Amino acid sequence: MLSGESVSHSDFSSSEEDEMNGTDLNRTLQGAASILQIKELIGRGAFGSVYKATWKGLPAAVKVIEHDDEETHASFSPLSTGASLRSLQGIPLAAVGEEPFCTGGQDTPCAKQQEEAQGNAHMVSSNLAATKGSQAMLEAAVSSAICHPNIVQTYDYQVVDTYQSATVLRTEANRETRIIMEFCDAGSLDEAIQQGRFRSSDADPQGPAIVNLQALCLTLLDIASAMAHLHSMRIVHKDLKPKNVLLATCADDERGFVAKVSDFGLSQLQPDRTPSTGTAMASAGEPAGTVAYMAPEMLCYANCSRACDVYAFGILVWELYTGDPPYEQLSKVQIMFGVMSQDLRPEFPPAAPAWLTDLACQCWACSPAARPSFAEVRRMLHDRALQLQPAV
Repeated sequence: MLSGESVSHSDFSSSEEDEMNGTDLNRTLQGAASILQIKELIGRGAFGSVYKATWKGLPAAVKVIEHDDEETHASFSPLSTGASLRSLQGIPLAAVGEEPFCTGGQDTPCAKQQEEAQGNAHMVSSNLAATKGSQAMLEAAVSSAICHPNIVQTYDYQVVDTYQSATVLRTEANRETRIIMEFCDAGSLDEAIQQGRFRSSDADPQGPAIVNLQALCLTLLDIASAMAHLHSMRIVHKDLKPKNVLLATCADDERGFVAKVSDFGLSQLQPDRTPSTGTAMASAGEPAGTVAYMAPEMLCYANCSRACDVYAFGILVWELYTGDPPYEQLSKVQIMFGVMSQDLRPEFPPAAPAWLTDLACQCWACSPAARPSFAEVRRMLHDRALQLQPAV
């Protein structure tokens, strides 16, 4: 049985009633480390709601996940939750673009702090049951430990007992977990694909679409850089897809935006230090994610590794080039059967550049061991981006 698909704040659809009520939610919450003003509702979905907000004067988005007391693992009391999750924070990170946090060796204080924090994260990942409350806490723990320019930044989180709070956001649950995130003002990659933002403006409307390969390559490079950083921390995203990549306006970038990976609701930490290819497997319990982007080993055996994210990236490469959702004419059952037993993959149009089709085919190889690491993918895309730069 498949777990429900994850959602990002671009996934939600809001009703007119919700939009009107959202304007009345301008409240100030004072916590130990933040001042949060929650504003209008952006949208609502099965897994929670997302509100536009300001946090310490900065534009922010707040993901609110409602859950009951019994949905939270017993080892995470209101007093212990903050300390347990915050043990993942404060880890010295390497400079942007570098793989590990720390290069000083296994006996340095930095390495020991990193190992201890990741051990705590693995404890959180291993001990929490698969409920709304535990998933919310795990998402807060994972996302707040990450800092990278191509990953949506989590500023803070709050676990609120709704029966004790005067700032309840229209909830019937006993608790809310609020994850305070960077606000990405340019929507999702999925929306950008649907709007044709990767089609050249010089293309003949009556002729075949001309893909802006430079913008496409730079966007893939953003995503690969983010994923290489996650994998260096032994985090498997498990639901990489265009809806979970958000875009933030950037005047210094020729595209006008930068891409940022988001939504760690299904993320899992690898149990041990595996090779950079991430082919060692950890059981995910049951298949989880979005079917069209799930690797064969996840569908067949619920085996999770970093190579599963690389597979999903290969599908994303195809989608970004073609502008079409993968397997649009097939049901979920047909997709699963085809991928598991018939090596089903999307087909590139004949005009697709060889370097792009080769990259996708490497990423969605049937054997996890045959797929490249994201560090390798990033290097390939970096070199290709240099070649695609217009001549001066």
